[in-house]
Amino acid sequence: MKKLNKMLGISASIMTIALVYAFGVQIAKAQPTYIGLTVQTATATTSVRYLTPGTGTTTLTYDAYVPTTNSYTPAFATLLIQFAGSSTASTLGINIEYSQDGIDWYKSSTLSPFSPGTTTNAVNLGATNSYTWTFASSTVGGTGVTAATGATSTRAIMLSTPLRYVRSVVSITGAGGAVWQQIVPTKELRY
Repeated sequence: MKKLNKMLGISASIMTIALVYAFGVQIAKAQPTYIGLTVQTATATTSVRYLTPGTGTTTLTYDAYVPTTNSYTPAFATLLIQFAGSSTASTLGINIEYSQDGIDWYKSSTLSPFSPGTTTNAVNLGATNSYTWTFASSTVGGTGVTAATGATSTRAIMLSTPLRYVRSVVSITGAGGAVWQQIVPTKELRY
């Protein structure tokens, strides 16, 4: 009986080793990511763009084809925004737009290519990927975007990068305010 158990154990070990080699079992590795070259409205977050209602916008454009050290185009990007309003009436409007040539710009749509099919019209071209953000602080007093005052609101918005250019067009209504933006591209590296 001992010889039989020993033979079965040896046979099982040999079969396990043979299966590992036959199927090429490999160790699972984490998917590393590469953070590309960022673009921002200014290097310092205290160097902001001041906006007055009805007088214009500030735009931050990212070119996904800019050569990087690893020559990777990003799979997605994150828009980082810091906002300080001069009052609680300050409302920031953020529109995300895309372009292949940097000339013709298209507003991002909330439509998904993975939407389930229905018998009704699933397309609503009026629904664009835009955000509104009302500043909420009773201690701002017209200060700019600084960490020292504690009067800054921050947000991170995930962006897809389906075309060469992506941009954030920011406007303000209600009351004035200050804004700082940065686009951080990210690419998962596959080996």
